[in-house]
Amino acid sequence: MGRGVPPRWPRADLYGTAQTARTAGSIRRDLLSRAGDELRPMATQDLQRAFDEAGPDYSAELCPSADLGDLDPVLIEQFRSMWHKKSGNEGLARLGAAQLLNDAELMVDGKVTIAALVMLGTKEALGRHLAQAEIVFEYRSSEASIPHQQRIEYRVGILGVLDRLWDVQSSK
Repeated sequence: MGRGVPPRWPRADLYGTAQTARTAGSIRRDLLSRAGDELRPMATQDLQRAFDEAGPDYSAELCPSADLGDLDPVLIEQFRSMWHKKSGNEGLARLGAAQLLNDAELMVDGKVTIAALVMLGTKEALGRHLAQAEIVFEYRSSEASIPHQQRIEYRVGILGVLDRLWDVQSSK
């Protein structure tokens, strides 16, 4: 099982080659799935179920009413810093915010993606465009505890929450 995955959840790791067919009806036996500690050929019905679950990437969709002004400039700079640290690309420092986000596919033709809003959005922008987007941290001293001992609601882009959330969780 993967780290943090409860044992009751099934896990399917798929392994294939470049020649693997993209339809379940024409599956070749070079597409494998993990079964415990071994790899086994994937059954046609399992493959069809996996293909049926595939859909468009919601996070890549554009939010037509949002623009660059809906994103927090501090979080954009934090994103730039994280990307630079990961890639070592010195050119990222010279890009304007819009070009940086376009290069990361967080903006397309001047329009902001859902992913950009979730990662970098201001509180006001999330309220206008993604009213359900928030992170709620609740602490309970035991599994049997119904009321929470601590509750914190975050409604900003997730990059603005990560360190604070880690600090709160680490203090428990």
